[in-house]
Amino acid sequence: MRKVFYKIFRESVIKSSFGNCGKNVHIAEKSDIKGIGNISIGDDVAIGPHALLWTTRANIIIKEKVIIGPRLSIITGDHKIDVIGKYMFDVTDDEKDEDDDQDVIIEKDVWIGANVTILKGVTVAEGVRCRSGNRVN
Repeated sequence: MRKVFYKIFRESVIKSSFGNCGKNVHIAEKSDIKGIGNISIGDDVAIGPHALLWTTRANIIIKEKVIIGPRLSIITGDHKIDVIGKYMFDVTDDEKDEDDDQDVIIEKDVWIGANVTILKGVTVAEGVRCRSGNRVN
């Protein structure tokens, strides 16, 4: 019953909240998504369970015909780490530089295996296959 609820209700709410969402898109259960309005997904995309898609100022763009395994992490930003005289905890988002947040783009016909991490500023080229456990930055 829980999977039916997720498929019918929660997944459709997530997809309608994206900046853009194509046809035949599947977002598996237990994904953690922040900055959902800055995420665009093309047609025929499958994202496995436990995906982490975090963005604030930058965009995540996933083009068409992309398959993503479980536990993908995409993070488009960094903390501001060079403020002298302040604890990291006290540095605000307003103090960040433009370079601290950059788009992540996954071109069409990409396969990404389990446990892959993609960090700010990365473009995964068309046709690339990323094996499990890789970090792309």
